Amino acid sequence: MPDAHLRQVAMRYYDALNAADDDALARLVTLACQHHVGGCSLDHAAFRQSLVAYRAGFASLCTRVEHLLTENDCVATRTVTSGVHTAPFLGHPATRRAFSAGGSDFLRIEHGRIAEVWSVFDTFGMLRQLGITGETAS
Repeated sequence: MPDAHLRQVAMRYYDALNAADDDALARLVTLACQHHVGGCSLDHAAFRQSLVAYRAGFASLCTRVEHLLTENDCVATRTVTSGVHTAPFLGHPATRRAFSAGGSDFLRIEHGRIAEVWSVFDTFGMLRQLGITGETAS
């Protein structure tokens, strides 16, 4: 698959995430898509449920792609996700604080659709900025 097409699929994925467009996300992934996050493997339905929790807890949730590379059938991205903690999240009341935390995703594309996603996210950095860890942001 040409690099330009891989890039297009990846960017449509992030556009759908940012727009909270679950229908577009469903069209972009294979039926058996696996999301590997934090040592867990989630099917697409479980991944969508995790998105619901994030969206409920944060206003203006946005993931920006800082860097994107392609090789064979894979896309690697370096991202920055930001938002404002406006509702309960992970059992913590809203702090009204903003966060901006880095992450990386690796997407495997199969026949023009995403078949697997491996995600790494600076959850501790996000929680620290929100004042949830007991440490304060510097």
